[in-house]
Amino acid sequence: MVHCRSPRCGAAFRVCTGREKKTLHAAERDDAWRTLFAQDLLDVDPNDLIYLDESGFHTSMTRTFARSPRGERAFGTVPRNRGTNVTLLCGVTLNGPCAA
Repeated sequence: MVHCRSPRCGAAFRVCTGREKKTLHAAERDDAWRTLFAQDLLDVDPNDLIYLDESGFHTSMTRTFARSPRGERAFGTVPRNRGTNVTLLCGVTLNGPCAA
């Protein structure tokens, strides 16, 4: 092992192993198909498009940190029972949100 001063290693004098973090991308990505799709979209009126946004959350999730006066402990409450996963769908158009 060599002591490395390269900025690519993160911190000065960090021991460099010669390995770097790999960059991942989706295996299903097809650049030719994406280009054709983008060209086909040029013929579509933007007012006819609806962007569908999906968000999910768990109802029993709670924050693990809180604010309190210096020297005092922060207290909070959590649900007793395990909550459920909730999925929220929303359609967005140029005119604003719409029912999905």
